[in-house]
Amino acid sequence: MVKRKILMLTLAGALTLGATGAGLALASVPPTSSAVATAQARDAASQGESSIRGSLPLSTLTAITPSQAGQAAVDAVPGSTVRKIKLEGHRGYLVYKVKLTTSQGHRKAFVDAGSGRVLAVVTPTGKDGATPSFTGSLSLSALAKITPTQAGRAALGAFPGATVLQTRLHTADGALVYKVKLRTVAGKTAHAWIDAGSGRVLRTKTAHPESVEAPEQSATHPHQDR
Repeated sequence: MVKRKILMLTLAGALTLGATGAGLALASVPPTSSAVATAQARDAASQGESSIRGSLPLSTLTAITPSQAGQAAVDAVPGSTVRKIKLEGHRGYLVYKVKLTTSQGHRKAFVDAGSGRVLAVVTPTGKDGATPSFTGSLSLSALAKITPTQAGRAALGAFPGATVLQTRLHTADGALVYKVKLRTVAGKTAHAWIDAGSGRVLRTKTAHPESVEAPEQSATHPHQDR
């Protein structure tokens, strides 16, 4: 009888260990590539990742957070409350544009994304309001990894034979990019958005919306000349 009980306990222990081992084995199996892709897509959506997907996201270039920028703006305009905060390029510098509500109406504060200093406070008029002049600590040109010349070359790779009319460094979809305006061989106006970090063509568009080209079809990687 004692031997029978010992045998039963041994079998039960083996079954328990087997189940535990199977659980550990299942837990150690890496997720499938589709599961990883789904998780990454969900994370990107929650973080508001840009549709352009540039290699220089603005949020990685700042020294202060949106909350700190909002607090700096409120401190500069006592009694105000924050309506909206947006990180963007303005007059060649990376700044937080903080929209405020006060008892006297709306205000707009520009906060240096590097130092947290309030660069200007204006009363909006019309669509965009006044656009003050100031000097920030984070110059867009210093943050870019490629030059305007390189961006122009990349755009010409997407539109062979075209002429570059204008190259402007600005922010789009939460990333730092060059927007290059061109005149094609057909005489049409075209635009190319170039990654300011890698020189890759992110998006192109001619005068007609239906002729937008896929970025991967016109991608190019100019050599660094800095």
